Parts: sequence; C-alpha cells; structure tokens
Amino acid sequence: MVLSGCSLLSAPQTPIPSTASEVSGLWVDIGAGHQRATLRLEADGTFTASNIPYEVFAYSGSPSFTSTVDWSRTRSLSGTWRFGDGRDGTYPFIDLRIAQQSVPTLGTAEMLIDGSGSRMTIETPVGPIDDGVMFSFTHN
Repeated sequence: MVLSGCSLLSAPQTPIPSTASEVSGLWVDIGAGHQRATLRLEADGTFTASNIPYEVFAYSGSPSFTSTVDWSRTRSLSGTWRFGDGRDGTYPFIDLRIAQQSVPTLGTAEMLIDGSGSRMTIETPVGPIDDGVMFSFTHN
C-alpha cells in the first residue's frame, strides 16, 4: 500500500495505456507482513482478484469504509473491466464491474492508471479520498 498526497488531483505526466494488451496480465500489491493481493486483467475484458482486503473497494457508509487496511479479512472478486476516463477526461482509469455473486453490495469500482511501462500502477483510494491512502498494484 502506498500513501499518496495529491496524485489523484493532477493529470498524469506520462502517456497512459489505451489497449487491453498494455494492461493485461498479473498485477500485485504487497502489503503489511508481505501479504500479496493480486489482480489479473485478461485481454478479453474479464478480471479476477484474490486476497483483497475488505477496505479496498468498500462503499461509503459501510463499516469497512476506512483508510486502514486489515489484511486478516480478505476476499476474492471477479467480473469484467474496461477503460474509462475521469470526470474531465484527464484521469484515465479502469472500470471494474464486479460480479454480484462476489460482492452483493458493490457493482463497480474505478482504479486509476498512473505512469507507463515498468512504472505503471493501477490504484484505488482506500477510505475517504482526502485521506490520501492508495492501494496500488504494480505489473508483475
């Protein structure tokens, strides 16, 4: 997990990928105690994720909507994904559509794309965005 100040508020400084082949594959977040969360994006637009702490993708108002990640409570998710662009087109993201059987209360989640090549990350805020806590996956 990475703490990040204003990365969500500034436009990316490097070219952002726009094809599935540029982002498909295995993405990993290494957390406390070397816990490993994975996100696999397939070129066909499907995804699977495993060992994801409940606080990641928690909706506002849920008991898990906090900036502290508890690695003792994790879940697996699956569904489809697509590229999207943020509110004004300057914040590219991956839109995850989570299968209802995975998480009944959560239908979609946005993950921001930052950087390119070996420096690319796919990340999402944990808890209130103003707290600046990001859960960041790097390409494995």
